[in-house]
Amino acid sequence: FHLSQGYGGQTLPLNLALILGGLLLLSLSGIALAWRVTRAQFDPLRLVLGTTRSAGIHPPQSEAAVITHAEFSDISGALRQMSESNQRLEKLVHTDELTGLPNRSRFETALNAALAGPSSSVTALVLIDMDQLRQINEAYGYRFGDACLSESARRLSATLNGAATCYRNGAGLFSVLLTGLPPVQAREKAAALADQLRLALAQPHTQETQRVMLSASLGVALTPGDGDTLGELMSAADAALLRAKKAGRNNVQFASRDLALRARRRLDMADDLRRALHNNALHP
Repeated sequence: FHLSQGYGGQTLPLNLALILGGLLLLSLSGIALAWRVTRAQFDPLRLVLGTTRSAGIHPPQSEAAVITHAEFSDISGALRQMSESNQRLEKLVHTDELTGLPNRSRFETALNAALAGPSSSVTALVLIDMDQLRQINEAYGYRFGDACLSESARRLSATLNGAATCYRNGAGLFSVLLTGLPPVQAREKAAALADQLRLALAQPHTQETQRVMLSASLGVALTPGDGDTLGELMSAADAALLRAKKAGRNNVQFASRDLALRARRRLDMADDLRRALHNNALHP
């Protein structure tokens, strides 16, 4: 569950016990409902068998032989409640509780669907990371930081205005998917939207009479040049985001093959060094 929500070792944003309890109640309700319907269906057969044993003497009508209008209404109501409960649980599992945005699980599903779409169009992935979130949490507390995150999510959604969907991947990390972009204009359109998002987040935040300045760093990756799988595109966008952080934050950077190659080389070199140290293979 914590993987679907995108919250490593942090406190889960949802009451897991409530969800599990709801699922248990739904199961028990379904069993009870199935028993009532099954009993009603087989009672007529029991009556027929009883009639043959009585040599033509008709036994009294059983109250459970047919489903009465009141019972049918009860069953319909129970089914409707089960359906509504399932929908609420589905929303809880796939929605970030703090911001109301779709969570990382929904993001990965949407990105995989976009990558499986027509190759004639381009998909742009924009990763957005809030720059000063840790300092704000340390200075004003997590409740204040959460309020800033909620406001940031509202600004992102308002800026997109239905043109794309914003997701919360975890902590101060958001993502936006732009699909169906024409190849010739894909980079230009992605850059324009990413800068609009950056400017919206850079406006002063006022929470509980306290005014703070926030900014965000953004990394952008485009298909097919930066990758055609979820892992490749995420790695490319993350490398671009890291470069935006190193460039002073509050800016937008695009992924490139060179960035990805350098990142892999750094990882390979670090892994080689760890193995050499473990095997005492380093010599002056």
